[in-house]
Amino acid sequence: SQPDRNLFAKLSWQPTPSHRLELSHNWVDASVDDLSRTQITRQNGDGWQLSNSGFAIRVRANTTRLRAVSAFGLVSNELVASVQSVDESRESTLRVPLFLVQGSPDRYLAAGSVKGAQGTETDQRVIELTDNLSWSHGAHQFTVGTQNQRIRIYDTFFSGSWGVWTFRSVDALERREANRYEVALPLRPGGPVADYGVTQLGGYIQDRWQASSRLAITAGLRADVPFFEAPLRNNALADSTALGVDTGTFPSGNVVLSPRVGLSYELGGARRTLLRAGAGGFVGRPPLAWLTSAYVNTGQEQALLVCTGPTVPAPVTDIARLPSRCLGSGPPPPVATINTFTPAFRMPQAIKYVIGVDHDAGRGFTASIDVVHTRTRNQLYVTDRNLVPGSKNTEGRLMYGTINPITSAAVPTRVVAAGFGPVYEFGNRSADRATSATVSVAKQWPSGGLVQMSYTWSRTEDLMSLAGFTGPLLLQNAPVDGTIADRRLSRSARDVPHNFVVIASAPIGFGITGSVFVRARSGTPYAYVATGDANADGAAGNDLLFVPRNAADVSLADPARYPELDRFIAAEPCLQRQRGRVMTRNSCRNPSVRTVDLRLARGLPLGSQRLEVGLEAFNALAILDRDWGLVRETTAREQADLLAVAGWDAAANRPRYRLLDALPNRHAVAVDLSRWRLQLGARFLY
Repeated sequence: SQPDRNLFAKLSWQPTPSHRLELSHNWVDASVDDLSRTQITRQNGDGWQLSNSGFAIRVRANTTRLRAVSAFGLVSNELVASVQSVDESRESTLRVPLFLVQGSPDRYLAAGSVKGAQGTETDQRVIELTDNLSWSHGAHQFTVGTQNQRIRIYDTFFSGSWGVWTFRSVDALERREANRYEVALPLRPGGPVADYGVTQLGGYIQDRWQASSRLAITAGLRADVPFFEAPLRNNALADSTALGVDTGTFPSGNVVLSPRVGLSYELGGARRTLLRAGAGGFVGRPPLAWLTSAYVNTGQEQALLVCTGPTVPAPVTDIARLPSRCLGSGPPPPVATINTFTPAFRMPQAIKYVIGVDHDAGRGFTASIDVVHTRTRNQLYVTDRNLVPGSKNTEGRLMYGTINPITSAAVPTRVVAAGFGPVYEFGNRSADRATSATVSVAKQWPSGGLVQMSYTWSRTEDLMSLAGFTGPLLLQNAPVDGTIADRRLSRSARDVPHNFVVIASAPIGFGITGSVFVRARSGTPYAYVATGDANADGAAGNDLLFVPRNAADVSLADPARYPELDRFIAAEPCLQRQRGRVMTRNSCRNPSVRTVDLRLARGLPLGSQRLEVGLEAFNALAILDRDWGLVRETTAREQADLLAVAGWDAAANRPRYRLLDALPNRHAVAVDLSRWRLQLGARFLY
């Protein structure tokens, strides 16, 4: 179920021809049910959820906006003031712990709650004031403006605070014999509650110069500077000279300058060709999802308790009676993880270089070519400051600790081991880049028909394809290509090299207009990884697969299964060509995706008003044949699990692996993406 209630109202007043006021309000109350059923489920995830599992997201938003425009001869001013409140909640369907039941070594059924949706509330309050003053002088049009925001964030995200019990089998569940228990414990009343404010100040100046009847040049400069309230200071961490990290020192007041210049020039005697070019820097709002983690992970808000084997307490279903200690002399609660920002951290900025040509060929034909190159300046980069790099093993993988040969547990080597665990430091790197080229052709008929075709080639590369907002998630979801401190630039998880789109619309009789949208694009990239912690850095599931050349090139817990592994490698070209080394991040790719959407619309005149009724069919080919319109993929993530760490081979100086019982299902049908949908809607135009 996903109801979406939206009410919008606007009042406009023009007291004089030179002054206009607009006051509007938008109210939204929307929710959506979420149920996860992925092909491969992990113990550290939410498992394959049963029907009463899952959670609901509900968003309630209110936005009030005032816009005032005034003109005084050659001078005009636009003032925009707005107030917005957004309240979001994530609530599990069942108010009980999460229960994971192992079906095979690599698949888990899930019942109960969801780790990341256990009474979570996120409230945002945003006040924004923007003012633009423009005036003309000869061939110049100047604009001076300011854009300012005051943002207040309140977030109660507390993943795993309702507890997670894991059972080896259904029989173990019936006997109430859990083999693992974990729970996030509060270290202060209320646990990790983020409550902080941000002030974002921006100012800009621009000049649009009509240098000639053919040439127009626009140049400007924008400055953005955010101010943050500082998180709590962790005195024990700040006093550790070996680490030199102070969570109370926050990157506030760091200015980002964005110069920009662009031009347009009309070519030819008939001026039917337009040349466009430009370059500039662009920065958006502060990435508050990342910043929030620093306020709730100073090492003084939460800690994770993990009990295994005989130390696991008896399972309970009442979240008010969750055990806070392991049985007997079990392991003590691990130290809390820490998220911190470097004092010099700046907001990410995109530096874009653009050139394009538009041509009007006459008789309704138009064509355009655009080339865009983007360099990211000050992109987010995450490292673990409390980690000591060791030496490379025989796979060529840099190790950061040791792996227990029996239990396969990884023990990272820490700069400061006593009292501290991972210290995730958020900093900046300026290496990400993207290039795209687009060619489009369009034909328009006087009768209202339109056909537009476009093709885009692109290449996107980055150091980390950021997925998540806390240090543990960002490292867990970013396969290590190179070292943690110095990752290699490689294909981004968002790289789509080919994208072909056709849009057509035409009247088909009886007042009905038909439209079709056809798209064919490359599949998303991915790479194979080993579950567990193959480099002992404390982050599980982000270690790229070492692709063996032969049976002697890999240590398997069950050597008899090597022929099965070898056949899988031989059948996957991206693995076959990387034998004998750790594979490159995102060097495999899912199959291409082809979709066809249709729309029929008819307008009905109602006096001076008009009612338009439309029927839309998404993935329309699947309606005609169940084998058409299928979307296939090996994985929807950046990683596909193939091996699991099962210990350490000291003689070979490399991890020992276990081949997963459930191997990745190559090019499997993505069920949700392959469904067809019909949507009936109406619009009243007045």
